[in-house]
Amino acid sequence: MQIKSGVEQAMCILVMLATQRNGEAVTSDTISERLDVSPSFLKKIMRMLVVKKIITSTSGKNGGFQLAKDVDDIQLLEVFEAIEGVSPFLKTTNLVQHIFSDQKTAQAGEKIMKQAFDHAEQSYRSELASYSLGVLLRETFKVGDLQQFDWNGIRRV
Repeated sequence: MQIKSGVEQAMCILVMLATQRNGEAVTSDTISERLDVSPSFLKKIMRMLVVKKIITSTSGKNGGFQLAKDVDDIQLLEVFEAIEGVSPFLKTTNLVQHIFSDQKTAQAGEKIMKQAFDHAEQSYRSELASYSLGVLLRETFKVGDLQQFDWNGIRRV
């Protein structure tokens, strides 16, 4: 399984919003410039985060994007599902039944395989649910209070 690059971009967007001075809005242009990614693709990612109520969007002169909730209330699973969706990792097509004439054996094998993948997926999602954006940031910066920046005022060099 390969996770879409949009998950990494979503995490970077959230890091910027979480560390923005006084929780002020950050413009999509600022984020796009800082991450050096296409503005149109970035807006699609941000829209997915808005739809899932992870961030908010405000239009106007002082508009931009902000976190919709506290960093400790944003699970990495939410971010993953906002970008990747919630479909199961494995979708069977009963292909194994074409191999064996004994359909009972084929069905039993398929069931066991599906259970293994379902268990792995459950573990994967459970692990992501155990981390919040706040925990990730505090562990990364090794601080209790997050450092704040004025991302709208910082230009990439």
